[in-house]
Amino acid sequence: MAELEVDLEVISGEPEIVEDDEGGEVDEGEDESPKPPALNPDAVPELKIPAIKEEAGGPPFRRRRQRVKTPSKRTTKLDRRRYMDYKVDLREILEEEDVPEEHRANVLGTTWARGERTGISDAEDYVNEKLSEGVLTDAAAQRILTVLRRYTTKR
Repeated sequence: MAELEVDLEVISGEPEIVEDDEGGEVDEGEDESPKPPALNPDAVPELKIPAIKEEAGGPPFRRRRQRVKTPSKRTTKLDRRRYMDYKVDLREILEEEDVPEEHRANVLGTTWARGERTGISDAEDYVNEKLSEGVLTDAAAQRILTVLRRYTTKR
């Protein structure tokens, strides 16, 4: 049998320090940057990017069916922009006509709410209802109805 000779060099874990010609110390272990181990090309799979589907040439959004809008019926309601003027006028009427204190805020708020939301006819019905209950006098009811009609708008 043929013998095989192998020369082995023992490398210690510490870097070898060699003196430079100028008297400084140089660390031989730092001269070479650490190289990553060679990877097997089969070890890392290739990155696969999925293909983007081409659009069929149509619009990028779905078209909705257009609806024909019919205008809603216009009714006479209280003008929201004139709320402060309405409050001043109605408080003055309620005070001059001696409407009881516990009914003043209720009459003012309810007539405005009904007149603004559902229409002036509901507010007039409310005033007539309070007249029949005895909360308002006939003169007070007529003045309130006049103020209601003055602050109306069609919307």
